[in-house]
Formats: sequence, C-alpha cells, structure tokens
Amino acid sequence: ETKGAGYNFKFGAIIKPAQWVRFGGAIHFPTFYKLHDDYSDHLDASLTFDNGPAVSEAGEFDYELTTPFKAIGSAAVVVGKVAIFSFDYEYLDYTKARFRNGGEFELENGRIQDVYTAAHNLRGGMEMRFGPISLRGGYSYFGSPFQSGEINEDADYSILSGGIGINSNSFYIDFAYSQMLNSENYVLYFAQQPAISNIDYGRNQVMATIGFRF
Repeated sequence: ETKGAGYNFKFGAIIKPAQWVRFGGAIHFPTFYKLHDDYSDHLDASLTFDNGPAVSEAGEFDYELTTPFKAIGSAAVVVGKVAIFSFDYEYLDYTKARFRNGGEFELENGRIQDVYTAAHNLRGGMEMRFGPISLRGGYSYFGSPFQSGEINEDADYSILSGGIGINSNSFYIDFAYSQMLNSENYVLYFAQQPAISNIDYGRNQVMATIGFRF
C-alpha cells in the first residue's frame, strides 16, 4: 500500500494578437512526491519434506519521487462565432524522473536513464456551432517514452474523439465518445531468446454531462 502527497507549479500565458488567433505556452514543473509504503508477504506451500506458510515481517519504507516537467505550446484559430480549431504540442522528458531520499537508488535511476527517452505528444481538435448545437472532434497522439532498441520502442498510441452538445439559457447537455488504440510488446519470462507477445488494446468510452443554470 502506497500513500503520499506531492506538489508542483504550473505557469502559462495566452497571447491574442488578433481576434481570430491565439497562441499559448505553459510550463508544468516537476511534481515532488513524498511517499510511504507498507508491505508484507505471505506464501503457502505444500512440499514432500516441509509444510506450512512462510510469512515475512511487515515493513515500511519512505522515499521521494520526482516526475518529469512538461513544456506545452498551443495555437487556436477562431472563425467568428461559428468554429474554433486548436492544436497543442507537448514535450515530456521521462529521463528526468528520479527516486530520492529513501536509500540507494543508483540502479533504479540508472535504468530510467537507459530505458526511457523524451516523448512528443500532439493534440488537435475542432468545434463548430450551429445555434445552440455544437459538434466537436479531436485527435491525440502520444509518443512512446521508450528508447530505440527497447521492446516497446514503438509503444505510441492515439485517441480519437467526437461529441455533440446542446446549450441553452437554462441547461446544457453534452455527449462524447473516445476510442484509444494501443499496441504493446510483453515478455513474461526473460531468457536468451525470450518469447515476445504483442498485445493490441482498444478502449472505448462514452460520456455524458448535464448541467442546469439558476
């Protein structure tokens, strides 16, 4: 069981050089977590020469985790009161994650440096209004966080989404659908020539929101 808390800082700005265009930028500083683990093990075995359970002493462990920072750039084009098109670019360097202040983490932090890399994420979306009705669509691409040569170097994934909303003076209601497509290589047992399984994921979500104004 892991419990903890963290803090971070986020700064951003939006520039509007004209009524029809907007530019934005943001920095999400690392999140600094202080975590506490409680753990124990229990194993039951039945053998010809011995019977009975093996139980470890309950233990606890305190440590800190620092997550990577993010840099985000965005742009949006507004077409009157009819449509808006928006684009986001996100840079996230996974090699900057660190474990701290809980023991010797040279091995774990070294593996982070060796296995992970920087990822480039893209998001684009549009919304068109027809009176009280709005139609929305979007696409997101998340780059693989693994370095070239790792079994999941191509573990990028995409999300497609679409929705419709109705907005009036007294209430609003929105419906949205999203589909995530992902592929991952998995190794159950490591050996000189490990068997690698390719797993394709598909996640579909349907969401609805309703609100009332008083």
